[in-house]
Amino acid sequence: MLQIRDVMTRDVLTVTPETTLRDAAELFARRHVSGAPVVVGEKVVGVVTATDLLDFVASTPTVPTGGEEPREVDEWALEKWDVGDAPPATYFNELWADAGASTDERFAETSSPEWDLFAEHTVAEVMTRKAVSLAPDLPVTAAADYMKSTGVHRVLVLDQGRLLGIITSSDVTRAVAEHKIADHKYVFDRSVEHR
Repeated sequence: MLQIRDVMTRDVLTVTPETTLRDAAELFARRHVSGAPVVVGEKVVGVVTATDLLDFVASTPTVPTGGEEPREVDEWALEKWDVGDAPPATYFNELWADAGASTDERFAETSSPEWDLFAEHTVAEVMTRKAVSLAPDLPVTAAADYMKSTGVHRVLVLDQGRLLGIITSSDVTRAVAEHKIADHKYVFDRSVEHR
């Protein structure tokens, strides 16, 4: 019977609670993973996923940028643009220093105010503190059943609290595709004479 240890990923990317959300996101993108265990020394203290990062971004207001106080709507209507004066859109260029930059330039510049929020928060703020795990000697089908029933895509593989690896839905899918999982059941009708 194929065990979790036979298909798990052993080279596991880990982060610490102090890792910034920016660094975690960059690690996920660079390693093409969607989550990682959070460790302090050898101890697993949680899990952080791309979904945790997206939830944080979606639920946290952006950092306000500098500039003059917002004006009342009526003040906008009173202002006229005379030929030769700066166009009204100049207001936005003054409000956001990188407003005229191309998208590539804005993404490359990580010190602008719109990026500070992600860099100033850590994994500890968004991680799931209860990390689920399975033993390495369990059958792969047990991992698949667990993932299906809980809706998770990755489960840590721990042996007496020590992180050995991680089993993901991709690992299980790969094992099935490579015909490594063989769950044969033979049923014979004992009343029929076999020749």
